[in-house]
Amino acid sequence: MQFWLKQMKVQLLLKNKKLESKVRKILAGINLIETRDKLKDFFIIDSALEIYDIQDLLKQKKPILRLIKKGKEYKKLEFNYPEFYIYQRFYDTDNLDYVIKKFADHLKFQQIRKGKIIVIDGGDGSGKKTQSDLLVEYFKIKGEKVKLYDFPQYFGSIYGETIARFLNKEFGELDQISPEIISIVYAQDRQTVAEEIRQLLLQDTIIICNRYTSSSLAFQTVRKPPDQQMKFINWIIDLEYKTNLLPLEDLTIYLDVKTETSQKLIQKKKKRDYLKKQGYDLTEELTDYQRKTRKMYLYLCNLFRHWKRIKCIENNKLKSIKEVHQAIVDCVNSNLKLH
Repeated sequence: MQFWLKQMKVQLLLKNKKLESKVRKILAGINLIETRDKLKDFFIIDSALEIYDIQDLLKQKKPILRLIKKGKEYKKLEFNYPEFYIYQRFYDTDNLDYVIKKFADHLKFQQIRKGKIIVIDGGDGSGKKTQSDLLVEYFKIKGEKVKLYDFPQYFGSIYGETIARFLNKEFGELDQISPEIISIVYAQDRQTVAEEIRQLLLQDTIIICNRYTSSSLAFQTVRKPPDQQMKFINWIIDLEYKTNLLPLEDLTIYLDVKTETSQKLIQKKKKRDYLKKQGYDLTEELTDYQRKTRKMYLYLCNLFRHWKRIKCIENNKLKSIKEVHQAIVDCVNSNLKLH
């Protein structure tokens, strides 16, 4: 692990005075400055801080490290909107130093990363792979450093292999497998290359992802009852971006194709290597589920500012591959600053 040399400023809001004393000693040894002025980089709080105080801190839009003593009960936080700033970490006497150092390291990475992550997502059969490949070629022609990742990695990680088994119904039907459990498997598949992605971002590389966390947010959230969906969205955010420290994407492009059209396009596909036989996988064959998932994608496009929708059908006619590619290029150039 690499710890950065630049001095970062942190404000402590710790009710536990013994913990506060230990944290101060750690800060002194790792080039972090305690401050109360407005020019701070992040906060460190403990689980005793009241929710209304936390809400006030969130208005400042600064990262918050919430320290929770291992083995102790603590107040769970719930929000009715996507929450990206609070990182909860469980600590004990032996790992407190590591927890704080790793968090500071992550924040510094966020500040100095130069590359960009662009996600191409959409319903099954929407042309994600084709458009991802075309976008990679577009950036290569422009002389940019670019790298493509296809998720899941069906033949690239033990988790990807497990997802292939899931989609082949080896573990049962969809309603027999909890969205939390399968989301962890998808998240761990991405986690296997997270450090590689971080290093590429530091080298000013443009990362193109054919699916990313966005797919779990759509395909798994829709399986929860409506009154539990925002809680699940924040659980996914916590799992992938805060716990696993998967780099947050800069732009997610959703390729919108009507479900009925999508189903026809899937039927035209050649046999895919991860499937044991020609045809649909576990989720593709569930037309109603696909329809609900599309609605969830549209909801997420309105929920997240960095999500953009591209309509792949116009006047009941599927746009050409070239037309969709140009729409993606226009979307990228209008939403991201690339050299």
